[in-house]
Amino acid sequence: MKTNRREFIRKAGLATACVCTGLAGVNGCSMIRGVSKTPGILSDAWEFDGNSLVVDLDKADSLRKPGGAGKLNIGDKVNRDETKVIIIHHKENEYKAFADCCTHGCRELNYLHDKEQLECSSFGKSAFKLTGKVITGPAEDPLKTYSLIKTDDKIIIKIA
Repeated sequence: MKTNRREFIRKAGLATACVCTGLAGVNGCSMIRGVSKTPGILSDAWEFDGNSLVVDLDKADSLRKPGGAGKLNIGDKVNRDETKVIIIHHKENEYKAFADCCTHGCRELNYLHDKEQLECSSFGKSAFKLTGKVITGPAEDPLKTYSLIKTDDKIIIKIA
C-alpha cells in the first residue's frame, strides 16, 4: 500500500500529537505551565529581615477579606533567591502561609477558597489541603508551610 506525501504528513502529525498528549499526562504540572491567578502583594506592604516576613494588612488589599490571597517573592528585596510565599486569608482572623511552589514541578499555586485547598496553576493540577497535605495530582510531597502570628494590623511569618 502506497502512502502519498499528504497522508504521511497527516499521520506523522497525529502521532506527534498523541505522544505529546501522553507525556503531558505523565508529567502533568512540570511540562505545561499555567498562570497563577493569585495577585501579588505590593512591596511597600511587607518587609523581610532574613528570618521573619512582616505583612501590613492595611496595605495588602488582597488579604483584607476571608477568601483572599496574595503572593510575594522575598528574593526581590533580599537577594536573588527565588523564595516565593503565598498567604491566604482563610477565615475571619485566620491566615495561613505556604511556599508558593508545587512540590511536583515548583509551579505557583492558586487558593480555592470554596474548596478549602491550594491547587497547582499548571496542567497536572496537584491539589493540597490547607495543612499542606497532598489531595490529588502528580505531587507526592506536602507543601512547605510557615508558622505565623497575627497582631492587630500585621501578620508575622517565620521563614527561617
